[in-house]
Amino acid sequence: LVDFWASWCRPCRQEIPNLIAAYNKYKDRGLQVLGIAAWDKPEDTKKAIAEEQIPYPQIINSQRIATDIYGISGIPEIILFSPDGTILARGLRGNQIEIKLEEVFNNKK
Repeated sequence: LVDFWASWCRPCRQEIPNLIAAYNKYKDRGLQVLGIAAWDKPEDTKKAIAEEQIPYPQIINSQRIATDIYGISGIPEIILFSPDGTILARGLRGNQIEIKLEEVFNNKK
């Protein structure tokens, strides 16, 4: 589960508790969450990570590289990838994150 976000983005910051909850619920079942800080100053990103107590890894200072690769023009953008790199869902927000993860992990054999 990849979260493209920035410290100054209020909707991004509002999604972080949902991502932390998903991470805590599914990490022991194989879920990996990665934050990619886009369009942000590294020092502001690091401060936001500390404030939000984000437990999952972050790529800091990606600027436009990652967002350009995935055609992202607005953040937050939350994308669920399968282990082979296939995009399973894009644009997940709020309870959509939990619904999609529940569907994926309950269908996993």
